[in-house]
Amino acid sequence: MLGVKDKGILLQIIKRCNRVIEKVSNISVTDFSLNDDIKEVVCFNLFQIGELANCLSVEFTKEYNKIKKQLDNIIPLENILKETRKVEVLHNLIKNNGQNFDISNLEKELAEKLSI
Repeated sequence: MLGVKDKGILLQIIKRCNRVIEKVSNISVTDFSLNDDIKEVVCFNLFQIGELANCLSVEFTKEYNKIKKQLDNIIPLENILKETRKVEVLHNLIKNNGQNFDISNLEKELAEKLSI
């Protein structure tokens, strides 16, 4: 069973993950690399996630490791599904672009984001 302390830590980790996602979800890699404020917020939150993860109980960590072993069998399937979605998005982009295979970098970046 999940202890109160671990639950609180996990909620903080989720909050910090959401903060990172919020900061990077609507900007390009180039814009991210040029914006020191966003990089600082993202790095700070990633650092905090690591620190919070180190505070999780030994019992939780043991249970997580059991789950992680099971997930290792599932994750390759998830990666295949992500790649399939990416191909599907690119296919639709080409189809809707008059069968034109000349795709801009922006369109490729958008296809990548849509496939997640």
